[in-house]
Amino acid sequence: MQYNTNASYLTEEEILLYLSYLTGQSDKNFGCLYRLSCQKPAQAGLYSSGAEILLQGVKLMQGNTYELSEYEDITRGIKQAVEWGEGGGECETRYKCGE
Repeated sequence: MQYNTNASYLTEEEILLYLSYLTGQSDKNFGCLYRLSCQKPAQAGLYSSGAEILLQGVKLMQGNTYELSEYEDITRGIKQAVEWGEGGGECETRYKCGE
């Protein structure tokens, strides 16, 4: 069996989404994540939907034993940024990143 060693499991956009989330974690400023989500709404929309499903699953399995409001806020912010980007809004002026 041959393996494709050149295959990429993550796209560049996915890596950028992950990195912008991690960067925002340090100072709780997710402007870069939201700007990227606005600029790449198709990819970010998939992650936003997936995050919502995971959060609902945690609530069903664990009840309210975990504080999830921070993650719910981030997911909601991504969803709003996706909607703004899909609507043709100016991502750079609405979402500040590294400024």
